[in-house]
Amino acid sequence: MTAEIAVFNRSGVALAADSAVTTTNGFSEKIYNNADKLFELSKDHPVAVMIYNNAVLCHAPWEVLIKAYRKTLTSTPLKTIKEYSDSFFSFIENCNNIITSEMQSEYFKQLYRNAILPDILNKVQNEDVTAFLQSQNTFPSNDQYQQFIENRANTLSSKINQNSFYKDFDNNDLVLARQFASQFIVEICSQCIVPINVNGQPPYLQSLLDSLIELFALYTCKESDLETYSGIVIAGYGDDEYYPAIQSHHIYGLFNKKVMRPVNTHQNNADSCSGIMPFAQDDEVHTFMKGCSKGIINCV
Repeated sequence: MTAEIAVFNRSGVALAADSAVTTTNGFSEKIYNNADKLFELSKDHPVAVMIYNNAVLCHAPWEVLIKAYRKTLTSTPLKTIKEYSDSFFSFIENCNNIITSEMQSEYFKQLYRNAILPDILNKVQNEDVTAFLQSQNTFPSNDQYQQFIENRANTLSSKINQNSFYKDFDNNDLVLARQFASQFIVEICSQCIVPINVNGQPPYLQSLLDSLIELFALYTCKESDLETYSGIVIAGYGDDEYYPAIQSHHIYGLFNKKVMRPVNTHQNNADSCSGIMPFAQDDEVHTFMKGCSKGIINCV
């Protein structure tokens, strides 16, 4: 359980967080109960950063990235919190010594295998295989099973393809993502999908491999509903800001020297002069502000 808030008015901003932090790669996650989630982004200026949800980026701890970035800042302040955010993410895109290519490859393999494929396989097993068994009174062959997976992947690809690209991503990145995923698509399939056991026939349908490559590439370059993101809250004052500013971003990974983040910030306080902004789980804040939990309100 993670509870984090930002309380602000015209005089200042305060950030608060519990000590529980999660490292995750989809369905596999670890929770640590004694972790730091609040840091100074600048030693010389009033700017802080808070982490929620996933505490690592491509297996690199956010704490390491923040401390390394802090060393690059000069005594000259940036003008706005947005500039601090852009500067921080620009640093991440070029810190190859902290997030290596091997770490990125391993991250994406785990993302594809553990966060994307399981949902497809569960639906195939619970719906497609069950329907086939009821109608045919027999189990589908391995190649029919793979066709079920292919159909599910194509349907999901059509849905994801309608979403916006991540910030600064375009079709060129999508081409690179397809090439990237094709390098280990057979390895991923061999760990999750039953092969076709027919002499002289490849273990996996080429159309299935192509469908999964396209799906993985789309998840790499376009916005989605994956819960594997890291929440990054940057708050404080830029040199040209008289009132505190808060920005929250969802960061999904790093690909082709680009941070995978939606074009729009997740939350910001641009339209408010005071308030309480909850991050991660907001049940407690909602109960405090409204006097009643969401669950009870929805039942009334």
